[in-house]
Amino acid sequence: MKALKRVLGSAVAATVLLSVSIPSVSAHTHPNETSVQPIVSDWAKEEVAKAEELGLIPQDVHGWPSDYRQPVSRDHFQRIAMEFVALQSSCDYKSLLSLTDEYKAEKDSDGFVIDPFTDGTSGTAQAYYLGVIKGRGNGIFAPDDPITRQEAAVLLSQAYTAYSGETPAVSTGLSFTDAHQVDRWAKAGVETVSAWGVMKGMEDGSFSPKGFYSLEQCILTFVRLYQQAPITRAKGNAVSLFTYDQCIRLLDAQTKETKDKGYGFSEVQRVAGPKATFVRMDLVGMRGSSSVPYFVYQEGGMKIVDLGICLSNNELNVSQETRDCKFDEAGDTFTCTVTVPATVSFILAEQGDQEVVYHEKGVYSVTVDVNSMTHQTVRTADIAG
Repeated sequence: MKALKRVLGSAVAATVLLSVSIPSVSAHTHPNETSVQPIVSDWAKEEVAKAEELGLIPQDVHGWPSDYRQPVSRDHFQRIAMEFVALQSSCDYKSLLSLTDEYKAEKDSDGFVIDPFTDGTSGTAQAYYLGVIKGRGNGIFAPDDPITRQEAAVLLSQAYTAYSGETPAVSTGLSFTDAHQVDRWAKAGVETVSAWGVMKGMEDGSFSPKGFYSLEQCILTFVRLYQQAPITRAKGNAVSLFTYDQCIRLLDAQTKETKDKGYGFSEVQRVAGPKATFVRMDLVGMRGSSSVPYFVYQEGGMKIVDLGICLSNNELNVSQETRDCKFDEAGDTFTCTVTVPATVSFILAEQGDQEVVYHEKGVYSVTVDVNSMTHQTVRTADIAG
């Protein structure tokens, strides 16, 4: 086993330090950005579109497959599973990793998270500590291995238990024609997901437990799990894995630890509302500087907020001031103004080294829906200079 950097130096801080380079594709879109449309079977398009709407398909993974019909790897499965658990916990993926490191992970005597895998990839340690995944034994995760249908059933059940705290107790039995071919360790998982309609049988009445399981099948089964599980945010009865106080303590800890070291995070703003608290955290480090705005929800969970003015991954430049921050009386809407002192542009190689202007300097009016996280950002004034 190997030690990972503590959350204050990895899941959030390292992300911010590295984010000042060429922007990656995120939920936030800029003028002239293009994205490659994935290859999806006709029968899966509707549910894949729903997954994109829910944010289950990661947008920040270099080399993410463009053909969703190919077999899903264990690594790609765990990433979608963690996006799913984040959704159920009112978190974004990065915040989920940070909170897991702080409150769920095993640490060594120096406070570093212990990686249970010798071949772990980004997020696998946190997925392990949440119970979303297990290894192959002897510290092996085998990230590139494909997944069979019966393995998928077990992993889907584990993802459900990870956020709900409930172990499914389905006792309908298996009616598939090849039920005898389902391994003993997988029967409970297959029984659960088939009873909930998350995974269905083949046209001939079999389940094909050791059969092919594609990336698009992975995506759509998580959509069905979100819609049809007994406990799910879609039904309004899911509870975040992390409380409001835990989220606030994490941000406070980031500020204290990095201030004690003479660099790093500092809290710039904190504005409380009926449903969420807006917190802006600035990071100044040797490799760059950036600012991360959060909503911390009163009912638990936290998310990085897209204000529509960003470098990448919804982060701001520390020079971009956020003013007049407030929530409406019900707490459903957050408004602020953002001052962009200099035009933000980048040279994008994939566009023939064309300079793309993302945001003209000026003052922007921002409105964010606290529940859906959608935003409207309008440039309202010029600035001198």
